[in-house]
Amino acid sequence: MPVPTQADHQLDDLENLHGAVMIKLRTWQHAGRRRDPEAVRRLLQAYVDGAVDYINGVE
Repeated sequence: MPVPTQADHQLDDLENLHGAVMIKLRTWQHAGRRRDPEAVRRLLQAYVDGAVDYINGVE
Protein backbone atom coordinates (compact mmCIF):
# COMPACT_ATOMS: atom_id res chain seq x y z
CA MET A 1 0.00 0.00 0.00
CA PRO A 2 1.49 3.37 -0.98
CA VAL A 3 2.27 6.00 1.60
CA PRO A 4 -0.48 8.65 1.70
CA THR A 5 0.55 11.94 0.14
CA GLN A 6 -0.41 15.48 1.12
CA ALA A 7 -3.01 15.37 -1.66
CA ASP A 8 -4.52 12.22 -0.13
CA HIS A 9 -4.82 13.99 3.21
CA GLN A 10 -6.42 17.02 1.55
CA LEU A 11 -8.97 14.78 -0.17
CA ASP A 12 -9.74 13.07 3.14
CA ASP A 13 -10.32 16.49 4.72
CA LEU A 14 -12.62 17.45 1.84
CA GLU A 15 -14.58 14.23 2.22
CA ASN A 16 -15.03 14.93 5.93
CA LEU A 17 -16.16 18.49 5.21
CA HIS A 18 -18.62 17.18 2.62
CA GLY A 19 -20.16 14.90 5.22
CA ALA A 20 -20.33 17.73 7.74
CA VAL A 21 -22.03 20.02 5.20
CA MET A 22 -24.63 17.35 4.39
CA ILE A 23 -25.38 16.74 8.07
CA LYS A 24 -25.64 20.48 8.72
CA LEU A 25 -28.03 20.89 5.76
CA ARG A 26 -30.26 18.03 6.92
CA THR A 27 -30.32 19.43 10.44
CA TRP A 28 -31.01 22.92 9.09
CA GLN A 29 -33.91 21.58 7.03
CA HIS A 30 -35.71 20.43 10.19
CA ALA A 31 -34.60 23.21 12.54
CA GLY A 32 -37.52 25.55 11.91
CA ARG A 33 -37.06 28.80 13.82
CA ARG A 34 -33.69 27.66 15.18
CA ARG A 35 -32.11 27.73 11.74
CA ASP A 36 -28.65 29.23 11.59
CA PRO A 37 -27.86 29.86 7.94
CA GLU A 38 -24.52 31.46 8.81
CA ALA A 39 -23.29 28.17 10.30
CA VAL A 40 -24.11 26.42 7.01
CA ARG A 41 -22.40 29.18 5.01
CA ARG A 42 -19.21 28.96 7.10
CA LEU A 43 -18.98 25.20 6.71
CA LEU A 44 -19.74 25.37 3.01
CA GLN A 45 -17.12 28.10 2.56
CA ALA A 46 -14.54 25.89 4.29
CA TYR A 47 -15.44 23.08 1.86
CA VAL A 48 -15.12 25.32 -1.20
CA ASP A 49 -11.86 26.83 0.07
CA GLY A 50 -10.46 23.35 0.61
CA ALA A 51 -11.44 22.26 -2.89
CA VAL A 52 -9.85 25.36 -4.42
CA ASP A 53 -6.68 24.83 -2.36
CA TYR A 54 -6.53 21.24 -3.57
CA ILE A 55 -6.95 22.21 -7.22
CA ASN A 56 -4.37 24.98 -6.92
CA GLY A 57 -1.89 22.53 -5.41
CA VAL A 58 -2.19 19.88 -8.12
CA GLU A 59 0.63 19.99 -10.62
